[in-house]
Amino acid sequence: MKTSLQCKILSLDLWDTIVRRRCHPDEIKAMTAEYVCMRYGDCISDVWRKSLKMLDLRIQCEISLGANSREQGYDDEYELREVIKEWLGRAFVDSKKIKKETVEEIYQYELDRELEYTYLDAGIVEFIQNLKYEKLVIISDFYADTTFIGRVLKKVGFPYFVDKVYMSCEIHFNKRSSRLFKYVEKDLEIEPKEHLHIGDNLYSDVKIPRELGIVAVHYMPETENKNRKRREHAFRKEVQDTVLSYRDFPLEKTDISIFFSGFISWIAEYCMQHEIKKLYFFTREGEFYKQLFDIWKDNSRFKQKLPETWILEVSRIATFLPSIREVSINEMMRIWNQYSCQSMAAFFKSLRLNADVAKTFTEKCGIDFEAELTYPWQSKKVKELFNDKSFVHWFQNEIDTNKKLFLTYCYDKSLVESENERIGIVDIGWRGTIQDNLCYLFPNYFIEGFYIGLVQFLNEQPNNSNKHGYINFSSKSKILFHTLTPFEMICNSPNGSTISYYSEGKKVKALRKKEEGEDSVYYSFTQEYQAEIKRGLIELLKWNRKHYILPEQYHLAAFEALYQFCCYPNYRCAVAYFSLVHNEEFGVGKYIDKRTQLQLRLILFAIFSKQWRQKFKDFLINTSWPQGYLAKYHLFPVLKVYNALLERHDIN
Repeated sequence: MKTSLQCKILSLDLWDTIVRRRCHPDEIKAMTAEYVCMRYGDCISDVWRKSLKMLDLRIQCEISLGANSREQGYDDEYELREVIKEWLGRAFVDSKKIKKETVEEIYQYELDRELEYTYLDAGIVEFIQNLKYEKLVIISDFYADTTFIGRVLKKVGFPYFVDKVYMSCEIHFNKRSSRLFKYVEKDLEIEPKEHLHIGDNLYSDVKIPRELGIVAVHYMPETENKNRKRREHAFRKEVQDTVLSYRDFPLEKTDISIFFSGFISWIAEYCMQHEIKKLYFFTREGEFYKQLFDIWKDNSRFKQKLPETWILEVSRIATFLPSIREVSINEMMRIWNQYSCQSMAAFFKSLRLNADVAKTFTEKCGIDFEAELTYPWQSKKVKELFNDKSFVHWFQNEIDTNKKLFLTYCYDKSLVESENERIGIVDIGWRGTIQDNLCYLFPNYFIEGFYIGLVQFLNEQPNNSNKHGYINFSSKSKILFHTLTPFEMICNSPNGSTISYYSEGKKVKALRKKEEGEDSVYYSFTQEYQAEIKRGLIELLKWNRKHYILPEQYHLAAFEALYQFCCYPNYRCAVAYFSLVHNEEFGVGKYIDKRTQLQLRLILFAIFSKQWRQKFKDFLINTSWPQGYLAKYHLFPVLKVYNALLERHDIN
């Protein structure tokens, strides 16, 4: 559309005239609500702690502030910082936590989203190029100041010089009441007939100015209008307790990707709320978790607020020796509390200490190196060993050497012994003993640990440590902890277990040991299974953007997906699991073979005999994954009975 009108003052509306949003206007507000919930969730009352409930609360605040403005003789206008302060005042449990810096942070976040989602209207430049005017001004009903509008115009590349910007929030009058137009004309000292206004809204940009005698042109290009209606239709305001309640949820409820999405977003939320800047993922399972976290981060609106991520090549066997504080039986209880029956051979293997040298000391004390000792700390011979000064001296030298290597390795991972900050670590679980080792090595750090799950701690916990187990929040946590061994398989990596550290030039690197049986399962099954999980996570993240989902809306669905994976496994997963050979060198001192064969005789006898049923039950438990065993051999009726008995025993 072209026009050749002439005027003294040309005024343009801003939104949906000069600039467009790639979303519904309230979506920007919803994004801010989501950010506030993620960033300050601990401060928000439970009543409001969902992003769309927070959006509703914000709209209530805007209405209230508008009404207050009218009572003072102005129009119902307000400035964004006012809204945020009022909003947080109603949502936060403790108003003392609402600082000026907090309001400014949220203010800048919202304006950054406005900039991110705006673009120049496709036809506005051509539409006004033939108009003749003396001055160009912008008149807009909006709650941010003229400085921000300058940023918007620069970002979208509006080519015309703007003489002045009139924002309703600054003047306290708006176009709807006509008072903003009157204010502009008084300020510019012009008559209505000298004024041409262009905008998209039939009421405030056309009807109202025409009633004042202003020449008003309705700007409504067909293509942009269709796009706008489509975006507005796509914006859905709804709040559900669980993601599975949404009709357009993109995955089956049994998809394990749902679990990982809940787990990763739970970590991200905590890191944002507690301003954790560094997040370390422990090998081996953490290598996969880091991939998922980085996918989540790259697709998140909160990318700049999320921590930097690192792989930390560690294991119990690699970190225990460097973390030992003194050579004493009391300090060795950190391992013996977990392995109360242990040979000296397994003990020194767990510490990666030279067996031949260790034997020379144990032989002096009359200790059978290969014999399993029950409660070794009570043995007089073991006590004698730890009172041997030459043994203590050798042991301490090994600690010092390994500690120096490990700290040098960590330095390249931005972990420095003298620094003082809060960091996060991520691992599969189950007691977080590697985190304990790090806490003793880095006493100035406060280390937050994020785990799939945590079981009862056996050792005293360091003062600079905090641990969080995700599935511990589940009502089915007892059942899940019985059946989680296959979960390690799907989180595995092909890079081997970290066993120690070595110098290579000026660098210290991790020495990793591979096991052919584990790697063959990874390449035949786990690799593609992990790829499916990543694809599922990406689908969920795309879907999240339409609904402003909070981590808590994933938790119920996440726990159910994990339950289905563990208790009703698919055949492929079960077959893969029972071909594993698993590394248990720390403590046990050997690899554990998971392979099984069908016990048909045992199953048949169990049908007719209570005694044999008990034997069959014991056999299933010893497989480490009863449900997987039953699925592998297509014993699905037995699987259902087994799970029913398990639920009855653990839940009721």
